[in-house]
Amino acid sequence: MPSTYSTGLRTELQVTGENSGTWGTITNTNFSQVFEFAIAGVYAKTLTDADTTLTNTDGPQTQANNEARQNTLILSGTLTAARVIQFPATQKTYMIYNNTSGGYNLTLRLGAAGNTMTVVNGKMRIVATDGTNWYDVFSLAGLGESWVAKTNSDSPYTASDGDNIFCDCST
Repeated sequence: MPSTYSTGLRTELQVTGENSGTWGTITNTNFSQVFEFAIAGVYAKTLTDADTTLTNTDGPQTQANNEARQNTLILSGTLTAARVIQFPATQKTYMIYNNTSGGYNLTLRLGAAGNTMTVVNGKMRIVATDGTNWYDVFSLAGLGESWVAKTNSDSPYTASDGDNIFCDCST
């Protein structure tokens, strides 16, 4: 019986007794490429001016062969319209940076017709998916993108529960 591959990170799952004498190489490759990219991989992808499906192949591959495995995706390119980036409908956390030119948002979509989430142009989002839904990590933690900057020269400010405040307390 041949190896199979996990649905999330596409790691090789060996059958007991398979690959006698080479299982160490396969295991080391899983650790050095699959897990390394999933936990700490940063991948810069230049988008064409079209919707994009991220690569998601079995086993240890280069970053380009398994873009969906990466921890962080830096998306660039010149766009003339908002575009969709299709992710596999599997559990994963991501940091996604919309570094495209043209001022357009990117829509993250799970599978061919699944749940979506938007990444505003010029912004980074830390997101998680259970394979069905997207979750914005900062919003769920109460750390939305609305911040107030205050300095000593400002008039007195009364902070409210839930405020995000940058303070210059140097004087």
